[in-house]
This record gives sequence, C-alpha cells and structure tokens, in this order.
Amino acid sequence: MDERGRIIEQANLLMRRHGHIVDGHDELPVLTDVVTASPAPPEPPLAAILPPDCVEALARELLFDRLPRQRQALAEELSAWLDDELPQIVLRVLDGVTDQLIEQVTAEARAALLPKLQMVIEDQSQPPRDAG
Repeated sequence: MDERGRIIEQANLLMRRHGHIVDGHDELPVLTDVVTASPAPPEPPLAAILPPDCVEALARELLFDRLPRQRQALAEELSAWLDDELPQIVLRVLDGVTDQLIEQVTAEARAALLPKLQMVIEDQSQPPRDAG
C-alpha cells in the first residue's frame, strides 16, 4: 500500500471510531469534476468607460477643486516656516554683520584715529611756549 492509501485508511478508521460513517455511507459528496479558478477579467481603464469630453471635464473639475486648497496649504506652511525660522536667520546674519562692523571700525580707528589722538595728547602734555 502506498503512502496515500495508508493515510486514507487511517482517516477512515478514525471516522468510523468517532461514528461519522454509518453503514458505509459517509454522506460526503464525491467530487469528480476538476474546477479551475479563472482569473477575473481586468477592469477597463476609466478613460475607456467615460467619453473623452467627460474625462476632460472631470479632470478640470478636480484640478480647479484641488489647486486652491493646495495653494492655501502651501501658503500656510510657508507662513508657519517664516514665523519659526526667519527671526533666527536674521539674528544669525545680524550677529555676523555686527562682528564684521566691530572689526572694521576697530581697524580703522587704530589706523586713522589713534595717531590723531596721540598727537593731541602729546600737544597737551608739552608746556606752552612763550612768545617772546
């Protein structure tokens, strides 16, 4: 007896033991037909079902419905980003400008103002000359 036959015999014995088979009638239908599942036919694309002018009108309607909402969403996102980020960006730029301005003023003061101030101090520290 092959493997299949042995398994079927064990299944029959199990069913008889539990009283599922009465007088040789198992009340199960015998399937003789082989049924294969055929794939469902593909649905035609929407453009094939609707006439072209209807598709164009639908696309235009969707476009005009969505564009204002998308513009509004973009404007809100941009506004929120500017509210959050712009002050920090401006402060960083101004800090850089302030540092650069201080360096430039200091360099020019050393180059031009310091010698003039030294001359004024020297003139003030010398005793006045008598004319005469």
